[in-house]
Amino acid sequence: MMEVSGICIGPWVGQLVVRGREVRLGPLEHRLLIFLMRNANTLLSKEAIAAETWAGRNEEGKTNRGYLVSMHIRRIRQAIEEDSEVPRLIVNRYGLGYMFVDHARGIQHRVEEKKDSFSLELDRERNEVRIRGREIHLTTSESHLLECLLNSAGNVCSDALLTKLLWGAEKDTQTDIPSRHRLASIMHNLRDKLGDTARRALIERVWKVGYRYVGH
Repeated sequence: MMEVSGICIGPWVGQLVVRGREVRLGPLEHRLLIFLMRNANTLLSKEAIAAETWAGRNEEGKTNRGYLVSMHIRRIRQAIEEDSEVPRLIVNRYGLGYMFVDHARGIQHRVEEKKDSFSLELDRERNEVRIRGREIHLTTSESHLLECLLNSAGNVCSDALLTKLLWGAEKDTQTDIPSRHRLASIMHNLRDKLGDTARRALIERVWKVGYRYVGH
């Protein structure tokens, strides 16, 4: 059994307890929820969710899977959220995907930052970030990237997801060399503005996979 944010789930349909109450989901929704919880605090694209949820199943209706993912997410929210209209467990980032929020890990992250007297605040409207009281202006692209990384703090945001965030289409960054170079260039500038060095980096590169915000 796995427990995250008060939700306890097992591998078989029927093994789901929400805040002490037994809840039953359909097989696909149960499988989808397990995938989200295993990747808690990681922003997952609809494509990645669909690939996992329908793995090993027939390809019928593949073109509608983005819609089907949203439909199943809505049903899961109705089953596990205190208020499905204002979800706190499964949140979405428009045009990017969904994330299951592990609130306990989020609280721990903030406690560690406070203990080390470290603070980073992002103002998306002004495209500015404040680090230890120092204000730094960002480009719109840099601001988008930093927001995505902060929302998935400690977890990897793939190159494909980040290119979709910037240019509106998920690309294969292994074959699309220009997009990979543009992403690397923007990320280099962002890390430079944040004061990243080899010895102290806020943003870490995971080779051939993506980037993650690791704090200080």
